Amino acid sequence: MNPLSTREQFIVVTGIFVVFVFLAVQFVFFPLMDRKKELTRILTIEQDGLQQISTLRSQYLKMTRGMDKQPASQSDRPPEFTLFSFLDSRAEASGVKKNIDYMRPFSQTAEDGSFQISKVRLKLKTCI
Repeated sequence: MNPLSTREQFIVVTGIFVVFVFLAVQFVFFPLMDRKKELTRILTIEQDGLQQISTLRSQYLKMTRGMDKQPASQSDRPPEFTLFSFLDSRAEASGVKKNIDYMRPFSQTAEDGSFQISKVRLKLKTCI
């Protein structure tokens, strides 16, 4: 004989079903949704990284495209060429020299020692 009535059996089965659904949602559905969110976040990060790599690649290709022409243009320069004198002569030729507050040269040797890097800091006078 069954000690539970039909109504009590229905309540027990319904309770077991509710507990099973709760456990399934808690331990299967929610972890899958969390994993999906995590994978979506990782995918977004990786896509941003790929975009940065693509941008850097195009910048690198632009920069290296003219590298084979650079030694030829440097060899055409006279040995006494300096960036400071070049900028000074260009400023005088264009009529900008009178508006220059100061020009400060700076040079350093490249890391591999194959050439010297020249820079000139130029400040124009403020016209109000």
